[in-house]
Amino acid sequence: MTDLPCLYSGPMVRAILREIASPGTGKTQTRRVMPEWPPICTSRGTPLVQCKDGVYRSPPTRYKVGDRLWVREAWRLPDCEDDISPADFVKRLIDCEMPGPNGLVRFEADGRDAWGDEYPDLPLGRVRAGMHLPRILSRITLTVTEVRVQRLQDISEADAIAEGAYKGKASGRYADNYAMMAIAGQWFASSRAWYADLWDRINGRGAWDLNPWVAAYTFTPYLTNIDAMEAVA
Repeated sequence: MTDLPCLYSGPMVRAILREIASPGTGKTQTRRVMPEWPPICTSRGTPLVQCKDGVYRSPPTRYKVGDRLWVREAWRLPDCEDDISPADFVKRLIDCEMPGPNGLVRFEADGRDAWGDEYPDLPLGRVRAGMHLPRILSRITLTVTEVRVQRLQDISEADAIAEGAYKGKASGRYADNYAMMAIAGQWFASSRAWYADLWDRINGRGAWDLNPWVAAYTFTPYLTNIDAMEAVA
């Protein structure tokens, strides 16, 4: 088991939070582009890579089954802390014997702290990129339960739903969330069409058409800091 960071956009963080609040309704899968290599596919379509020793093996993936991923997401501190670096902020917490997620941190995806609370009167500072969120301040942990390697466009309807598609109960349409259902061009007739649009929004126009090899990770999400997982288990 390895602990590793994993970066997520705001819509995907909200989809993970939806899954935590109501299992079966949010995001339990993520796809990440694999490095370029010439795979040789078996009759079942499983890609194999020729290693240095001449043996063909399954291509290596960044995450493995059993790994724990701590979610990196956009965040803010109070405006009076705008000049402090993430490292210095963490050092202050440790010096004050206050390790772990802190109520001063607000996550941009939903405007709440690690415990789901919000304080409207707290003046917030600048948005900080998720890549700069320290492990000690993260609030979401994912445990990897399955890893597959496939072409991006091989994603099924069920897997696209597991990527975080929101399905309207009355309309049967798919979108990022309920609010998007009312906006033309933001909802789709199938979950795969929604995911193709999402992929282009995240990776750039035309990225879906490139149909790269991807690692498809299935995970179980927890609303807890990775170092508090023992208490959750």
